[in-house]
Amino acid sequence: MGRLGGVSIQSVLWRYNVCRTSDGIATTEKHVTKAMKEQATTRTRRILAIALLLVCAALCNVLLTFVFVPYGSKSELAWQDYAKEEEIDCVIVGTSTSMRDIDPKILDERLGTKSFNLATPSQMLDESYVAVRTAYEDHGITRVILGLSHSQLLRSAKPNPGSPFMYERSRVVSLQQQLEGVGDLMFNSGAISEPASLNMVFPWVSAMVSKSPAAIVENARMKLDGTSLYEAAKANEPGITYCGKGFGSKSKKLNYNGSEATSYFAQQRRDDVGVSSGKADSIDAARERVLVALCDYCQEHDIELIAVAPPLASFNVIEYGSDYFTLGEQARSLVESHGCHYYDINMAKAELFDPKESYFSDAEHLNFEGATAFTSSLCDLVYVVESDEDAHALFMAGKDEYLASVDRISCVFAESTATKEGAQITARALAGSNIEVEYQFCLLGADGSWEEARAWSADPVAVLRPSNGQRGAFKVRVNARRVGDVDLERYRELWAMY
Repeated sequence: MGRLGGVSIQSVLWRYNVCRTSDGIATTEKHVTKAMKEQATTRTRRILAIALLLVCAALCNVLLTFVFVPYGSKSELAWQDYAKEEEIDCVIVGTSTSMRDIDPKILDERLGTKSFNLATPSQMLDESYVAVRTAYEDHGITRVILGLSHSQLLRSAKPNPGSPFMYERSRVVSLQQQLEGVGDLMFNSGAISEPASLNMVFPWVSAMVSKSPAAIVENARMKLDGTSLYEAAKANEPGITYCGKGFGSKSKKLNYNGSEATSYFAQQRRDDVGVSSGKADSIDAARERVLVALCDYCQEHDIELIAVAPPLASFNVIEYGSDYFTLGEQARSLVESHGCHYYDINMAKAELFDPKESYFSDAEHLNFEGATAFTSSLCDLVYVVESDEDAHALFMAGKDEYLASVDRISCVFAESTATKEGAQITARALAGSNIEVEYQFCLLGADGSWEEARAWSADPVAVLRPSNGQRGAFKVRVNARRVGDVDLERYRELWAMY
């Protein structure tokens, strides 16, 4: 390269580039610093925006929980009252049948215990197990009375960590107990694989008051104006009265001739209770695991566990059929093989418990009269168990003995099928095995009185048409009585189509 005044052109260019590069570096550094500050500001804004969004979401969740989670639910009553108890040595767990059937005050009067009823509607065995562990950790309980309904044994659905029972429990137990209880359902019971597991964060999803605007407003009002839990509970379910210690029941009596006299098991023992297999004669595998764990926990901690199948209206047991007794024997064998006690109160002999028809408020729940009688009988059973006498001697041996013991027509069902000749009415009386039944079919007349359409007969089927001969809907009544008895025992009214 040439020279310029004794200085090489290369040197000049190098110095020029250095100067230019130095200025560029300085300028670039300024731009980089400015860009970094802008990026930091943008990042901070994003973090603040996300934090604000999370805060808003949390506040919305709190608001939705406040508005939609029912005030005065049975689970809330049970856990809030539980938190007030200083001493508890016996807890009752199970579904609403146990909540409404077993009065802890009678247990305490008769047995000298300090009992509490932690049973709640649709309580799963997994939740019962959590409740027993909680009561032992808090109070060192020495006895558990487990209301073990057949529907609990059949349920294949996984428990919900955000159920009303678990949500209300979380409000009264320690953080450690809360995490352990949720963890047990999530991992040991497999709830983590279910979308419902998110309900533990969003409890209003699974514990929602009626969606009607009026009900939502009323729910919020009761929370704001100082309405007591007991008053709210009465508003939520008219007719039920809560007596403290987790127990509440109704005074009403079941109308065995009305539509409320329906078979619980016939309608709900399969898909409605989460029985995916469709079986009604074998314990669900997951529920068996939990029941074994509960029995073993009680054995390990020196807790006496007495499992009882709660009383049912007799037509419920008859309608269930042979599967009822098969399932009961499975439960008994399982519980007793793990060192605990099992008794089906429906199989009790009259000397222990006589389930009078007046005792029931519906097909599966006792009223106050029935709860008093049943709890008293339960105390008698506990006395026998503790005396080491053979408590099983107070119970019938099986299906045949049970059916022979039912000395009445418990209920009559009827259904209608349209045919060319008319409406075919098929009646079915649920009665003891020693009772012969005959039926009478009547039509509702224009004057509102019942007119005989077919005389008394042992035939449960009749084809009927409206008295005016016109096609359309008409009302039918099926009467049922024992053969040779002049007194009507049961009837069922229904609409038929011709």
